[in-house]
Amino acid sequence: RQLERSLVLKLYDRRLTHYGAAFDLTEAITLKSSGVFLGSQADLQTCRTELAQWKSGEVSLIISAHALKAYNDLQDALGKAPGGVGGNGELFTREQAERVVFARNAFRRALREDVMSLNTGDLRDRGLWEEAD
Repeated sequence: RQLERSLVLKLYDRRLTHYGAAFDLTEAITLKSSGVFLGSQADLQTCRTELAQWKSGEVSLIISAHALKAYNDLQDALGKAPGGVGGNGELFTREQAERVVFARNAFRRALREDVMSLNTGDLRDRGLWEEAD
């Protein structure tokens, strides 16, 4: 039981260490009030590349299956060519922009859930946490 508690706490610590960087990387993926502009294709490709670098290594070992699916969905959305029908190849259409922002929000929510699922209440419920006297 102590070993399991120790491992869960280490996982929690590692997630806290790494997940903040993903929030920083995805902060710029937003819609302007016009609803169409996300940024240039180059900016989004930079974000996509930096997220791939972030996920390599230790993050691949600590990310949950749910968060990994959300990550892959975001990478897919970022990888789509901007423009589409009526687009100019540099700016995303409103629909594309909304899809990218939706994927970004789902990814960030999944990361929060990863961290929150390891809070002390969950540990207590599993019998892995004891309050100090």
